Amino acid sequence: MGGIVGYWRCADREPVGDDIERMVETLDHRGPDGSGSVGLDRSALGQLRLQTGKSRERAAEPYHQDDLVVVADARLDNRAELRRRLDVPNDVGVTDVELIARAYREWGIDCPDELLGAFAFAVCDRSNDRLICARDHMGVKPLYWWHDDGLTTFGSEIKGILAHRSVSNELFEPRIGTYLAGTYHDIEWTFYAGIARLPAGCRLVVEENGAATSSYWDLDPSRELQLGSDRAYANRFRELFLDAVERRTRDVSLVGTMLSGGLDSSAVACTADHLNETREPIHTFSQVFEDVSECDEREYIEAVLDHGNFEAHYLLGDRDGPLTHIDELGTAVDGPVFPSNLFLHRNMYRAAADEGLAVLLDGFDGDNTVSHGYGYLTELARAGSFLRLYRQTRAAAGIEHFRYRSMRQLLWRYVVARLAPDPCRIAWRKLQGRDDPVERISPIIDTEFATRTGLRDLLSTTKPFDPPKTARQEHYNDLQRPSMQVLLEICDKVAAFHGIEPRYPFFDKRLVEFCLALPPTQKFGGDRTRVVMRRALDQIYPTAVKSRASKTSLRPNFERGLFGRDRERLEQLIDNIPPKVEQAIDSDEFSSLTERFGRSDSSGETAHVLWRIATLSDWVQKRAGNAPENEGRERRRSVSDP
Repeated sequence: MGGIVGYWRCADREPVGDDIERMVETLDHRGPDGSGSVGLDRSALGQLRLQTGKSRERAAEPYHQDDLVVVADARLDNRAELRRRLDVPNDVGVTDVELIARAYREWGIDCPDELLGAFAFAVCDRSNDRLICARDHMGVKPLYWWHDDGLTTFGSEIKGILAHRSVSNELFEPRIGTYLAGTYHDIEWTFYAGIARLPAGCRLVVEENGAATSSYWDLDPSRELQLGSDRAYANRFRELFLDAVERRTRDVSLVGTMLSGGLDSSAVACTADHLNETREPIHTFSQVFEDVSECDEREYIEAVLDHGNFEAHYLLGDRDGPLTHIDELGTAVDGPVFPSNLFLHRNMYRAAADEGLAVLLDGFDGDNTVSHGYGYLTELARAGSFLRLYRQTRAAAGIEHFRYRSMRQLLWRYVVARLAPDPCRIAWRKLQGRDDPVERISPIIDTEFATRTGLRDLLSTTKPFDPPKTARQEHYNDLQRPSMQVLLEICDKVAAFHGIEPRYPFFDKRLVEFCLALPPTQKFGGDRTRVVMRRALDQIYPTAVKSRASKTSLRPNFERGLFGRDRERLEQLIDNIPPKVEQAIDSDEFSSLTERFGRSDSSGETAHVLWRIATLSDWVQKRAGNAPENEGRERRRSVSDP
């Protein structure tokens, strides 16, 4: 892991001074094992490195040869294949950055699709007078950019871009509204005007006549795989998943993994142990809850630990609250802390760093990679298979973790709501008061604010959600959720603060493509979901985990921490909302929220709305009070805190 920053200016733009040094220094927490930069007549690129492998021969300096300068935050999984195709000697000294440079020379701007792994890179191509940036297929590595008046800057974190003296830190007010609503309107939006997120699977090309982004890859929701038998599907899943874990643990001195006891984290931990040929145990990091017993999954965690060679590390997840580390987290993520349970991840990154680890495996979002497949109910209804629909719905109603717990709820959600004609859905939205685009996403947003900032117009141009009619379309939509990319970025930045690189086996491109193409019966099996994974890992999982149908929610711990341990901090923040935030909040809705909070019966969405108001207020206040020149020094102090 590491980081990249840089800028490129057109020919008639005035040169700048030492901005690249400022940009690199601002991201120095991402490069404890070295950094370097290259300054040219019209551009400068910087690179930072966190050493994660056994070999320490990988250079932190940018690749610079002839007319090409390349910087990358990359872990390439197809190094051997690339060396063969690019005629590169099998030399351990060949860095991933050099392989990307050679790939660019061979395939030009199409080279990102030839790479496998997690990467964000930039190429300054002086012979063609252009800058090219790209982000990996699934969006594991973050990348942001800014362009104005012939100058383009980019960076792994927004704070690196803001370190360039030409870039303004003006807030992008429509994003304040969508944050309060807990949603995303546009994946490219950030909290800063003019600074955009480069989406997953996309590249940015900057030339004299401007800058433009384009997609180099997308999933194909029309492709269906036919392998002939349940066992054939399971065998292929097992092959791909074991390979995904192996590639993410290759060349790692100490392997660590998060372990919650759920299907996904247990799959990663058990597979890492299955592949482990050393005598070194796999380090596991688990949250346990002594005071919030309904969140505790120690039963399943211990089933995994008894199943292999592990060194367990338990953390008490109910000793901190979601606002406990808000100062550090807000600085790390360049914005308000969106995930309500991020403090639990932060504590595991910190614990892993204390044990001397640099890499931590994470089973994040295995649910959506494999898919629960409930859209199969919609397909059965469309096909007129009503007897099968009845049987499948009856079985699905018994799945403990699913929020639609009755046949009636399931049929309404997956049959009636999805197959009703458009006029009926429009009429239903009007009856519920959701025909207004602002009210539709959340009543907490002030309508005058939405109109003044242009948020209403932006929302009005978006067509209301069209329910998927097939399980595969539902699966595709879930994989394309903007929140998934944002959560990956946030975890990357918090982990980097503690010298940790998170790695995600379920976000292997080939595994994702395979799972999307599966027939719905390989995902949904009545009283069990994700059946292909259960079959594939049958001999790797412990029995207690592979047969479980329940899934624990961490919401009780979040609410207890917010309204208990962090209550004083929460009250202080919602009693002192800065004007930038206050103007975005509907006063009547806010009064209703605070009234419920005052009666101590806040729960569910009330807790999350108050959480978003508090975290946004905290970040806006700190942002107004912190001078940019001091951010790097303050950040380095927080990194060293336990």
